[in-house]
Amino acid sequence: YLPGTAEKGPQWLEGMKMGGDFRLRYEGINQNEATRDRNRFRYRLRWKIEKQLTENLDLGFRLVNGTTTDPTSTNQTMTGDFSYKSFLLDQAYVKYRPTFLTDRISSLEKAEFGGGKFENPFQKNSSGMVWDSDVMPEGFYESFQLSLQDGKLKPFATLGQYLLQENTSAPDAEMYGFQTGVRWTPPGAAKDSGAEVT
Repeated sequence: YLPGTAEKGPQWLEGMKMGGDFRLRYEGINQNEATRDRNRFRYRLRWKIEKQLTENLDLGFRLVNGTTTDPTSTNQTMTGDFSYKSFLLDQAYVKYRPTFLTDRISSLEKAEFGGGKFENPFQKNSSGMVWDSDVMPEGFYESFQLSLQDGKLKPFATLGQYLLQENTSAPDAEMYGFQTGVRWTPPGAAKDSGAEVT
């Protein structure tokens, strides 16, 4: 049963978003004469659910296929004599947007805190040469963006505290990151035109 335009669904569905994608892919790997060339067919299936619990609090998770040994790819190779393939937890996070900060600081346009396993907050202002887009870090992050000069100058900062290895008999391996920059809309361009320099 799907509610029509005049009908409302169950209240617990309000604020929920679901979606995903499916991709088929062929990879030809040509190697030197000492190693056999490879032909492999691969696929990727991803499914994400995100629920807005309150005006400033989101909870989400995403399932993907792939392997547990490669954090830079969610592709699954077609192999294994028709064996079953597994789903993996790619994301499981909570995001909090502290409105008490944006209400008190007029120039603070965005503020967000997150924790769990999430999309890399450094990826948006980086490139594939630094961060692979399939890497989903685990830990915590905080991101802020100001809006100055009528929205044409937007300084931003992102902080990350990532957990790499939790060990029982040795020190834990952790990674800390800080990223900052400015988005600038050049003179003559409207602030919502999409033309900007970072």
